[in-house]
Amino acid sequence: RRAEVEEETRAKEAEAAELAAKAQSIEDENGTLLEQLEAQRRIRGTLEQELERLKALQQLKSHSGEPDIEDLEKQLLEAVEVQGALRFSLLRSQAAAEEAQGQRLAMEARASELRERLEEARGSYVFAIEALDHKVAALEREGYEAERTAERLERALESTAFRTRMASVELQSWAV
Repeated sequence: RRAEVEEETRAKEAEAAELAAKAQSIEDENGTLLEQLEAQRRIRGTLEQELERLKALQQLKSHSGEPDIEDLEKQLLEAVEVQGALRFSLLRSQAAAEEAQGQRLAMEARASELRERLEEARGSYVFAIEALDHKVAALEREGYEAERTAERLERALESTAFRTRMASVELQSWAV
């Protein structure tokens, strides 16, 4: 049982370490996505400024440059779409990181509980071994005392048998 608890503890600790590594990886990925999102925001800001500049330039010039403004507007829309996709990716990564963190905390709690159970089992084991040691010592004393009593009884029996034979020999010598 103790080996099972230790094995389960090791397995849970390994699983907790794996989840911690996964959470760290997701946090790193999250940081990368945040940097990309910030870069896209800067690009969008730059594109919006450029679009405003071109619109102002367009107003100064004739309407012959409209296709260029349309291209810029398309680029701006694409940048906004990319920003939305990055935001969605960021939110998804944050949710995955939070889930991994929750799993890691649960595994750490389980590992702690298993360590406590193992310590309790060790204490019970030590107590049981001590009780058995005391019982063995008591039985050894009782065995020793029984041997001494048997030896005394054998000597007493031998003495009685000797006296009985002597009395019998004496009786026979009187009877003759």
